[in-house]
Amino acid sequence: MQTSDKIDLNDYNEESRDEEAEESDGDDLIPSVEEVRMWTRDDIVQFKESARASGGKLTVGHGETITVRVPTHYRARCICYEFATDSYDIGFGLYF
Repeated sequence: MQTSDKIDLNDYNEESRDEEAEESDGDDLIPSVEEVRMWTRDDIVQFKESARASGGKLTVGHGETITVRVPTHYRARCICYEFATDSYDIGFGLYF
């Protein structure tokens, strides 16, 4: 499902981690990373139907690895993705 197909951010429940941020001495060249945010849908069945309807279903076989390349914008600040599994047997990683 494409980002433009999303209904509204209010359709998601926001969750956040309560981790203490490390203090910086001010000499770092890399800007600090914002607190992790996660949105989940209440109805996983609705998400799966929506993904199927827009051609967003991908089946990965046992032991297979796939790479999905997604174009980014240099001013982007968030990474948004959605996935679901029936058997809770998926590993997921982001590389940038």
